[in-house]
Amino acid sequence: MQILLANALVDARHPARAMALLKALHAEHPQEVKLLQSMQDAAQTLDDLRLIKVGYEKLLATDPQQHRECIIGLYEVLMLMHQPHEAIAVLEQNISPQITPAERARQCGMALLTTGDYQNGLPALEARLKESVRKRDIPTIPWPRWDGKTAIKGKAVYAYPEQGAGDSLQFLRFLQRLKQDGAILHVNAPKKLRRLMEALPYIDEFIPDGPVQIPQFAPHATFMELAFAYQISYEDVRCREPYLRAEQAWIDTWRKKLDDAIATQRNTPPLPPLTPLPPLPPSPDSRATSRVSPNPDDEASPTPRQRKRIGIAWGGNRRYQNDRKRSTTLEMWHTLFQLDCDFVNLAFGDRADELASSPYTSHVIDLSEDITDYADTAGLVSSLDLVITTDTSVLHLAGGLAIPTWALLIRTPDWRWGRAGDTSLWYENMVLYRQSDEWGWPEVFARLEQDLPAFLAA
Repeated sequence: MQILLANALVDARHPARAMALLKALHAEHPQEVKLLQSMQDAAQTLDDLRLIKVGYEKLLATDPQQHRECIIGLYEVLMLMHQPHEAIAVLEQNISPQITPAERARQCGMALLTTGDYQNGLPALEARLKESVRKRDIPTIPWPRWDGKTAIKGKAVYAYPEQGAGDSLQFLRFLQRLKQDGAILHVNAPKKLRRLMEALPYIDEFIPDGPVQIPQFAPHATFMELAFAYQISYEDVRCREPYLRAEQAWIDTWRKKLDDAIATQRNTPPLPPLTPLPPLPPSPDSRATSRVSPNPDDEASPTPRQRKRIGIAWGGNRRYQNDRKRSTTLEMWHTLFQLDCDFVNLAFGDRADELASSPYTSHVIDLSEDITDYADTAGLVSSLDLVITTDTSVLHLAGGLAIPTWALLIRTPDWRWGRAGDTSLWYENMVLYRQSDEWGWPEVFARLEQDLPAFLAA
């Protein structure tokens, strides 16, 4: 019962309270694996993670063949501690029949990729295609997979998505390389990506879902597999030009919608001033982090044409397993919403409902009801001056369009973002805002509250 309470506290974003409860329980029941797993979700500091690491190690010492949860748990904790090579060693030294070779190779591949070792990490990551849980997302095709070695000049190649929209958007860049190598490119595009991909000039034919439609004997590959087939290195992913494009008609349509919505919102009575939130802790890089609020003594506010338009996606799909960590809350944007600019919602679905029922609805333009696919989103994003988003598909869309983008990342993000630095080789126009601690959004927003006013003033 107390574990359920602790998990509820984590879900409600009270990890410190959850951790205090779990530590007391762990002291009484050190053999309980579920406690360690819950502690892993609530951990905020390196000391927390070290405690969990020791707990897993003690359990593994008693029976290394039995505890799949301990092996994977220790691997994950070491990844949270930014120790990928030690995490790999755990998988290699603790062989359990409950962990398949394919799962072990995939986990090792992701650890290698976080270090920038793409040449070893991508081949290991290919093991995901052999895992039964992954096979459900990939169609059964009787023709051979393209391994990068078979000549494709003048031949049909079939490429198709494998995982979520964000992954597809990121790896679409390699389709152009297939075309440059002379392939006749047949592509399956999910419905929500279809119009966006039709704007790419190098795709020869779009194929509906289903293997019956696939050109016979055509070698095939998922979008993500192309990175492996081309044996790319970390430096090879650098992309100086946009590889996605929004049709001018889309941009014109969405710019007008945005103009009209902003004009309407400016004619509505303003809400009372927002109640100030408690002050944030200082940024770890010791830069100034003064709170920003409108000052009546400042110069006159910009005219409507001068005001910058900032797209925001504060959260992603709630069904994503790590969404509670990767997503922010609207309350965290409280101070930013008082700045003199036009905020535009880029978080759709139930996130738009969240905005509509919040006190911030008059502070953010919401056109989400008119969005039908990623072509619409591309037109809207291309009408903005800046996008600020958590790690969602919008991040990859804005990056692929070369729109200035600020990415808000958790302390241990997906492998593609590495573990350090504020720039990304994947996207030239992107700045990375990283947490320095688990659940460490306050320091990220402290930086935003310094940097966004400077951007607006530039």
